[in-house]
Amino acid sequence: MTFPKLLPPDPTEAAINIMASVRAYFQVAYKRIADMIPMAIDHEIILGVQRGVDKALQEGLRITGPDGYSRCKNMLEERVYVVSARREIQEKIQRLLAARQELKRLM
Repeated sequence: MTFPKLLPPDPTEAAINIMASVRAYFQVAYKRIADMIPMAIDHEIILGVQRGVDKALQEGLRITGPDGYSRCKNMLEERVYVVSARREIQEKIQRLLAARQELKRLM
């Protein structure tokens, strides 16, 4: 079904249609570029860092050399102050539990 035109044809209608098409294309292209910027940043920076991180860690930590095993063992070993602090805390817990039991017995 076509509707009859009430007004005579506009001589600039073809130009207006072209401008509308160009505007629509520009809006789609603009959104596409705006979507691509974060993806490009992610690809170049984030993934670029990820590619070099293994090598940087191995070289920086020097875990692949002849003394790599001993360096890893040393890094994973608990420090003396941590061991003594844990022992003190465990002893304190035992004393507190004993005091709690004594209080329960008295009540």
